[in-house]
Amino acid sequence: MNLEKLREELLNAWLQKNNLRFNDLDLFDLALTHSSSPKNNHKNNERLAFLGDAVLDLLIAELLYTKFSEKDKGSLTEMRKDLVKDEFLAKIGMLKKIDEIIQMRGVRKDGLQKVIADTIEAVIGALFLDKGWDDTKQILKSFFGGNNFSEIFID
Repeated sequence: MNLEKLREELLNAWLQKNNLRFNDLDLFDLALTHSSSPKNNHKNNERLAFLGDAVLDLLIAELLYTKFSEKDKGSLTEMRKDLVKDEFLAKIGMLKKIDEIIQMRGVRKDGLQKVIADTIEAVIGALFLDKGWDDTKQILKSFFGGNNFSEIFID
């Protein structure tokens, strides 16, 4: 593991508080590394955010398709759009206090929401790589379960 002891402890404390586990803590740390971070060494969370965005889209699409069998494509698309937008992801990130562990520098207050939303997507991408589809789906159901779309996650 390449993490400094203090960083490792901080990440593990956040994971424990949010009932999450990573096999690869370095991957989780990368998901929290914004491109503005002085420690990024040309490695940041942008690629993981790209992957996480696709994973989240698929997860939400599958759950909506299953839960709302009477809805048409247009209705399902509108519902999914509301659940994957930056404002919603940033709200989740703030509730989970992920901003306290993001590595970034010089991000203006008006840009923080986007950074948090992208970081949530990056964490989802990292979870997918670390755990695979089935485990990621279950983890995200629990992670998002206390928020305003928890009714979607009822099996």
